[in-house]
Amino acid sequence: DKLAPKTTRAVETNNFPVSIYTAEGEHVQSWNKVSEVPYKIKMAVGKYYAEAHTPGDLEKYMDAPYYYGRDDFEILQAVNTNSKIICRMANGSITIKFGKDEDDYNDFKGLFTDWTVTISDSKESALIFNREDHNYEPPTTYIKFAENVEVLTMNFSGTTKNGASIKTSHNLTKA
Repeated sequence: DKLAPKTTRAVETNNFPVSIYTAEGEHVQSWNKVSEVPYKIKMAVGKYYAEAHTPGDLEKYMDAPYYYGRDDFEILQAVNTNSKIICRMANGSITIKFGKDEDDYNDFKGLFTDWTVTISDSKESALIFNREDHNYEPPTTYIKFAENVEVLTMNFSGTTKNGASIKTSHNLTKA
């Protein structure tokens, strides 16, 4: 049966491409948009999976979230089968804010003349923000972390106006 388009968390899914593959990974059918998937699809008996995702490819660093979902299903003789793909974010969002309010923000800007923040999954992905590239307003960045990473490491190094070097490291739990 048709994969019903749904919008949740303000994410429009009607434009997500959809593909069906055999359980072994052989391509069966594709549509450019969920809204193009027919209500009923005749398929041979067998095991399959369907995928849907944000248009485009998941890249290591992005400026927007990327959603991906997969549903494994089996077609049986003379039985209608439904497939429901639940798409979840496949990348993580990193946002850095300097202070809780304007006074804290100004204190940070007034204290540090130079700074670098590195966030790493200790496997293959590291994200670096620094004053030279981002001044005091790093953008929200979406990053594809290595599989099965539960803890991220955030390293901060900075130089104060007095020339003192500050270094600290914290572990962050990935939600």
